[in-house]
Amino acid sequence: MLESLNLYTCVFAFLNFLILFLIVKKLLWKPIMNYMDTRAEEIETSINESEKANAEAQELKAQYEAQIKNARAEGQKIIDDMTARANNIYNSTVEKAEQEGREIIARAKEDSEREHQKILQESKAEIAGLALAAASKVMSANMDNEANRKIIDKFLEETGAA
Repeated sequence: MLESLNLYTCVFAFLNFLILFLIVKKLLWKPIMNYMDTRAEEIETSINESEKANAEAQELKAQYEAQIKNARAEGQKIIDDMTARANNIYNSTVEKAEQEGREIIARAKEDSEREHQKILQESKAEIAGLALAAASKVMSANMDNEANRKIIDKFLEETGAA
């Protein structure tokens, strides 16, 4: 097998390989490498844009979370304010109702006291009238009796009609 291998054939094959290599390098290698470089740059650009978009998305997410947090805090503040206002209105209403109740009770006591005094005065006047009528009958029947007069006077003094 070595005999069939000729030096000229080896050199000729080597030269053919070298020429083919140079032609491939000139015609195919540079465009393939340019395409590969371009593709690598596109991939790198795409990765950078993706990272930039991801960073923007994270920033927007942080902003939205901050806005949500602020909105919740503001909502809670509004709820607390409304609760405080409702409690103030409730307390004010209860206080007014209690004050009105006390005023009504005081007026009722005054009216009751006036009515009581009026009834007492009327009953005293009636008792006095009865006592006078009884006294006049006793006196007309028994004018001489000094003891009867003393009893009537004492009765009138006790009842307050005199």
